[in-house]
Amino acid sequence: MYKRKLIFLIVFIFVVSGASTINAQFLNDEFCGNSEVFSFDYRKKPWKGGNKFLFDYLGKINYDENVDSVRFLVPVKFWVNRNNDGSGGASDKEIKVLVNDLNYYQKQNNTGFRFYIRNIRSINKTKRLKLGYFIESPLQTLAHHSKGCINVYVADTIKKKYKGASYLVLGTYNMLTKSVILQRKNSNTGLTHEIGHYFGLMHPHRNYKKGSINFLS
Repeated sequence: MYKRKLIFLIVFIFVVSGASTINAQFLNDEFCGNSEVFSFDYRKKPWKGGNKFLFDYLGKINYDENVDSVRFLVPVKFWVNRNNDGSGGASDKEIKVLVNDLNYYQKQNNTGFRFYIRNIRSINKTKRLKLGYFIESPLQTLAHHSKGCINVYVADTIKKKYKGASYLVLGTYNMLTKSVILQRKNSNTGLTHEIGHYFGLMHPHRNYKKGSINFLS
């Protein structure tokens, strides 16, 4: 019986951590856990070969690029890792900056989405200030989770071992728990990127350095 439970636990941890592996964003922007999308894959997409599909959809929702149209207000709950005594970790001001940046890009692209802070909770465990990628990050999203909102976890660092070396990860999205895990010191598009995964985008902002941004992948 004990052996069965142990095997189940190992398999469960493997599945949960694997769900994060797919959507990791490394400090080096050339690294992301998502696999590349090849031209063959794009041929299957309804918008491949022209913008008619997109324009037809925008026409159906009466989209006007000159009007800032807010259609959806989305609550976000932040879980901030701190020391045992409640010190350290991201401040409320830092969290507000994250959300302001997130909403800035929504407004710039007139997505119709706006995000607001439902509340900010602390996880007071010093050893969790620095999260391990494969085990600690996904397990934290299981231990602390609220319904009816997007759960975002903020740690000082998220470290992942990749091909024999250790890397700091800017952020990741766990598909199983539908949660975002962020490193505290992040880019101003980091949360926007991971929220994109939450809404089903494969890899938001792909190829932005190469002058070929793909918002739909």
